[in-house]
Amino acid sequence: YQATTLNKLHCEDNVAGLHNSSMGVFQFTPTPWATGVPINYTPGNQPTPFDVEFTVNLDESCGEVRRYFQDQLDRGRIIVIVTSLSETFIQAGEGFPSFFLNTGVPGANPYPARLDIVLASARPGDMDADGDVDETDLALFAATLLNPTAATQDHRDRSDLNGDGVSNGEDISQFVAAYLGNGC
Repeated sequence: YQATTLNKLHCEDNVAGLHNSSMGVFQFTPTPWATGVPINYTPGNQPTPFDVEFTVNLDESCGEVRRYFQDQLDRGRIIVIVTSLSETFIQAGEGFPSFFLNTGVPGANPYPARLDIVLASARPGDMDADGDVDETDLALFAATLLNPTAATQDHRDRSDLNGDGVSNGEDISQFVAAYLGNGC
């Protein structure tokens, strides 16, 4: 996303800027939403499949990344581009970054590619886990503090912002900070 307007930019041509010229953007350095970390990977000698764990920064671009993923999940699919910064010489031009999955012959590979999504806990103060801290969260937080026995366990857990195991007045200052710091 463009820093000032939050317009979506084409990253595949970030140096020449050919696809973004209509927005007045001719060059930019893209900020990745996530960086993958290979788990149990042996470069140049990997006989078995390995995982790559990505932690997506949903707060990037004033929360536009969060809204993008929420929209994708609402549509029942997630579209992302996974690239490697290693140069490849097979099936791609020299210097073109690619991420290859070892799928082999269709039906013959015992290790098909897989995508698992693990949703982490909501951000501090996000009582309804919708990705932001707003008036709805304020009402839920107040209701939880005023009557914890009537609140759900999730709400009691989410209102314990200082991590002392109880939802009480000690959590109010942290909730206020989360509520006031919600905007971009």
